[in-house]
Amino acid sequence: IGTLALVPAVIDTVGDVPVLAAGGIADGHGLAAALMLGAEGVWMGTRFVASDEWDGGEWRSAAVVAAGTDNTVRTLAYDRVWDVPFPDGIANRVVRNVFTGEWHGREAEVVANRIELRAELKAAQAVGDAELGSVLAGQVAGLIHAVEPAGAIVRRILAEAEALLRGRSSQVLC
Repeated sequence: IGTLALVPAVIDTVGDVPVLAAGGIADGHGLAAALMLGAEGVWMGTRFVASDEWDGGEWRSAAVVAAGTDNTVRTLAYDRVWDVPFPDGIANRVVRNVFTGEWHGREAEVVANRIELRAELKAAQAVGDAELGSVLAGQVAGLIHAVEPAGAIVRRILAEAEALLRGRSSQVLC
């Protein structure tokens, strides 16, 4: 379910409980939209993979910055390699790479070859090989163009959202 449909549905369901919006938010546009939907704030994941404070490997940050909005895929392939027990229908979204190109949609074969694939992925991740290692990232990756300090990211997003909300309110309200 997309963020635009999910956030109002959750707010309607939980009443006075504060709600954070998540999914597809990486800039002031996303924050402003979430606030207009009724969220109290946002939860951003992918945006902070491309931050100076991220400690999951610079190769992952670089892969997120290089990815476009159409360069991610929801796949169970990595989960099957590591035997992660996700429920049916739930999959991680990752940056497309050689591994997803070869194994996405072939999960039964992944399970059959998981011992060899684990060794291959461990070696790839040890050297920062983004063509094989998993890089968790949402579709919002296409809006991320640089690795920056987390504080600068937050300040910019807040300023963008404030400018958008102030500017639009004068256009909408008479």
